Amino acid sequence: MFTICFLFSNPVLIFACYAYAEHRGESLIKEVNIEMNTKRIALIPAYEPDERLVALAEELEREDFAVIVVNDGSGADSADVFREAARWAQVLTHPHNRGKGAALKTGLQYIVAHFDAP
Repeated sequence: MFTICFLFSNPVLIFACYAYAEHRGESLIKEVNIEMNTKRIALIPAYEPDERLVALAEELEREDFAVIVVNDGSGADSADVFREAARWAQVLTHPHNRGKGAALKTGLQYIVAHFDAP
């Protein structure tokens, strides 16, 4: 099992954890407490972030999270931030801004494809 933590930074960090589970062949998403035997994944949609994204990715990685950052079409001014964040996170990039929902969907598709669920 793995736990997905969505992190939003506008304007306050909201931390919501969900686990993906299989039940009778259907995928379910339900709220759970983080258990030590689960893989914790932080999914961060980002548009035009500042250096705080790097610090957040680094801290989460230190806490044994797999960190997924979705660059939602940020401009060239943010390239250095994403390049630095890539030291601590897997950075996925949209070629243009598609919105937070699309960024979350991209991140979830990546997680389902690259992490094992029971």
